[in-house]
Amino acid sequence: MNSPGNEPHDTRAAPVVLVLLLLPAFVFAQIDASKAPYSLDGKSTKDQSAALQAALALAGKNGGDRVVLPAGTIFVKGLALPNRVTLSGHGIGATVLKLPKGADTFLIASGTFVGNKPWANVYGGLRDLTLDGNKAQNKAGSLLVLKTWRMLVRDCAFQSSPLHGILMSPVTPDGTVNKNGFAEVRIINCSFDRNAGAGVYGKGGGNLADGMIYENNFNGNGSLGYYQIDLQRSAGFHIVGNQMYAGKVGDLRAMGAGALIVRGNNFDGSSNTPVDGRVRQVVIQAGGWGSCVIAANLFHNHAKKGGPWTMLHMAAHAKDAISVSGNVFRSEQIEATPYTVAGKGKDSVVFSGNAIQKRSVKQ
Repeated sequence: MNSPGNEPHDTRAAPVVLVLLLLPAFVFAQIDASKAPYSLDGKSTKDQSAALQAALALAGKNGGDRVVLPAGTIFVKGLALPNRVTLSGHGIGATVLKLPKGADTFLIASGTFVGNKPWANVYGGLRDLTLDGNKAQNKAGSLLVLKTWRMLVRDCAFQSSPLHGILMSPVTPDGTVNKNGFAEVRIINCSFDRNAGAGVYGKGGGNLADGMIYENNFNGNGSLGYYQIDLQRSAGFHIVGNQMYAGKVGDLRAMGAGALIVRGNNFDGSSNTPVDGRVRQVVIQAGGWGSCVIAANLFHNHAKKGGPWTMLHMAAHAKDAISVSGNVFRSEQIEATPYTVAGKGKDSVVFSGNAIQKRSVKQ
């Protein structure tokens, strides 16, 4: 009998190990867009849209390869991202996709959006990139237009867009409305800086639901009159752990809300300006069919003026249930109302464990 640790070696396992080691090379195929026939050049000032689109099209034809970009700045416009394709670079600031002068269109969009299809893309993603809208030389266009299912956008920067950083649109350019699922888009660890529209904007309708906006930085978005995160429909969204600074109008507007979770965000409304004579840093409008949780957020500002100021404004229907708990409301220099509730569902809003500090007006 063999003692523990002295069992005979089974050489029959070796071929299996070898197969497992080789398997990823076949499963995770990728296209190097710096190589021929695409030959993308990060130092060129020419429009390289056609070459990059050819690489994306081949990746889609292959069933969903990864397209890897070279370092540098690559000028492109109007790209269509096929199903299951992931586009990646060498990191934020290292690889930059930038709109050429006078492009006046989106930078990249889901293939089904570009093709006016009545259904959303499936999967796919963007990683390790900067998308630059060159708004000094363009009058229109968002950076990334999504009409997709379970897409992952991670470790990317969205900056200087003439319109939105990310636009989630269930409606295509010709007016076709999405008919299949449009859900579970994940936006994680990205930055949104100085986009004229929202950092993230979601159009209503078309099954837009269940999005996840996690641990992103938003700074100076919304000069055209948008909130930094601005959702016309926010059913099932998770908005968690985001840092918000210098928004033009406000930090979050979530309309049509139900099964909405807003947790652990830093809402700094110091730069907010009045709309209709009033500042509302965060607006939650329940949709009349679900519940919302607003928990453990920091609502604060260092503003010196701004008209009547409300940190959190909620509108509720009789069928809604909203829990507001563990939040901190702090205004450093001006009097600000921590929260207000409108609508027929006032009694359905439950407050517990919130802290009201400094020059806030107590409820």
